[in-house]
Amino acid sequence: QNLIPLSRQYMTLADAQADIANIPEGSTTYYRSPDDSALAIEVINHGGTLEPTGRKMPSQESIDGRVYLSEGSELTRVIAAGKPVLIQDELGRVYLAGMEAPVQEVLDRTDETNNSSVHLNRDSAGNVVLLQDENGKLYAPGLNGSVQDEFDRIRRKINSNRSPYLNVMPDALEAVWQRVDELGRLYLPGMTSGLQTQLSRNTERLRELANNRQVYDARDFGLRSEQGDRNEYIINGVINAAARNGGGVVYIPPGNWGLLNYITPRSGVSIIGAGTGATILRPRGSYAAIQRLPDDDSYLSDCLFQDFAIDGSEQTLIGDTTYDSRIKGFYFFFFKRCFFNRLLIQNTGATGLGVDYAYDSTMTNITTENCGRLAPAGQAGASGIGIGTGGNLDEPLYIGGTFNRNNRNFGIFGEWARRENSKNHSRYSIYANNVCTGNGMAGIGDCGLDGLVCIGNDLTNNTGYGFLQDTGTMDVVDGRPAPGSRGILMGNNISRNGKSGIGYEGAVVAGSGYHYKDNIINDNAEFGIEITAGSLEYNDVWIFGNEMARNGRDGFRLVSGTMKNVDIEHNRVFNNGQDIANGGGSGLVINGNITGGSITSNKLRDNQSSKTQDYGLCGNGNLTDVDIDGNHYVGFKTAAENLTGTKTNVTYGRNPGKE
Repeated sequence: QNLIPLSRQYMTLADAQADIANIPEGSTTYYRSPDDSALAIEVINHGGTLEPTGRKMPSQESIDGRVYLSEGSELTRVIAAGKPVLIQDELGRVYLAGMEAPVQEVLDRTDETNNSSVHLNRDSAGNVVLLQDENGKLYAPGLNGSVQDEFDRIRRKINSNRSPYLNVMPDALEAVWQRVDELGRLYLPGMTSGLQTQLSRNTERLRELANNRQVYDARDFGLRSEQGDRNEYIINGVINAAARNGGGVVYIPPGNWGLLNYITPRSGVSIIGAGTGATILRPRGSYAAIQRLPDDDSYLSDCLFQDFAIDGSEQTLIGDTTYDSRIKGFYFFFFKRCFFNRLLIQNTGATGLGVDYAYDSTMTNITTENCGRLAPAGQAGASGIGIGTGGNLDEPLYIGGTFNRNNRNFGIFGEWARRENSKNHSRYSIYANNVCTGNGMAGIGDCGLDGLVCIGNDLTNNTGYGFLQDTGTMDVVDGRPAPGSRGILMGNNISRNGKSGIGYEGAVVAGSGYHYKDNIINDNAEFGIEITAGSLEYNDVWIFGNEMARNGRDGFRLVSGTMKNVDIEHNRVFNNGQDIANGGGSGLVINGNITGGSITSNKLRDNQSSKTQDYGLCGNGNLTDVDIDGNHYVGFKTAAENLTGTKTNVTYGRNPGKE
């Protein structure tokens, strides 16, 4: 009712303004566009003045030459006057209207003119229907220039078109297709087949969303001001719109986007940026950047988070609060089939990527740096990547190829965090090929997982330990939580750390069943491997094939407690005891008790001109049912062996260099 009939036409804006008496307040009308960018321009009567609404009738010229993707995005069509004149298929072959064969095939059958550099194709009547000149350009009847020139003209028209959809959506679609291509080729070493299958499904999901144009650019919803106070409101609006329409991908363009509150993710909606150096989310105050805390333990599912950064430099503590663990980068509970890839998370007040209770999810190509900066020294949590576990018995999660530097506590840690489900101990976690350096407490922490597979990581130059097993951030009640158990720590470089290379803290609650295999554990300030069990037991342990060299104190030390069913074998232990000022050290030191175990085939050597390794094997612990065989003693500062505890049923085989 507010639209003036189109029969009342105006040639210019001035003509329309002159007729304002016939255009009611709040009504709209059109006047002819002064150029070819549109046919007509809509204006509205606002207080007696005609103002543009931003809507236009497209002209034929703006429509001609649009490039369309057909269903499945395999055919590209050029439309002129409502009819396709050029089509390019998925193999790159070009078809012209009226031709049954592609241009490339037709050229193979062309006649040559007297000029051998020009090729002609003729129809049955002898008319020229296609020409290729000496520069390789194609010419067809009805076109003012070559086919290549026509494509260039269309491309320029699209890029200059002021329609938000045409100007913005290609950026978003390009970003999505790039992710589809990369994820389709992504190989994650050591990842279970179930996770690999989920990754493939996610790739297909992205492809489907891109084909169906379910890609939402935040600029189309009003995201403009980098320092605006409604950015999270706008982004949440985009996410909700995508969720209402069956899911999709939200594209956040380049910019430093300030957030006064958190972004809430939704199942089936992925968030993709333009790169970690381009799209940067800057949470302010005491909020996380992305947060979801359901009341009903429902899962966030089928999401990809990729190609953006979170910088928490502007996060702060409120009032007299000494620390708030919620001031994270990512903060949510229960996530399934979620993929975190190519993210940069830095300077957050608490943990950078702090998400709990995973299922069939992966974290790859992530960098965390200086996360947990608002936490006092020694405060629990406050790490690069922190995973709460115990929501279910099985919580498959792969973390691989990440870089975690200079975070307050851990580079990466997983901890038991679900007291109401005390029987859940979180199985199927894999941490592979990560770099953790400069972190305050440890490179990687296993604080209550069951069967962690930790392979091929570089855990060096951390202020604390390289790898630490302890009880995590929760208070111990009824024997929970316990240090990580039944894990595999294999093939890691655990060197040059400020404390021990590997630390086990089980004096309050006991863990069990770890394999420490084939690790390089060199040049740590204290011990290579340090096991503290207090008055408890630490059983079913295998220490095999490691190199423990040039550590400040002992290569291996059982500080306290009892180890049952433990085998220490085939390790290279040499030149330890470098910290003379603090007492130096020896090769293998057994100050706790061993029952039912073996110490066999170890190479206990000091080949330095000035010896620092006091003993090859020593200690005051009691040994029961222990086999000591095949150890090779070469060089020592004091003696090859000095075991002073009670020996019960201890057998010695051949140990060269012992006597």
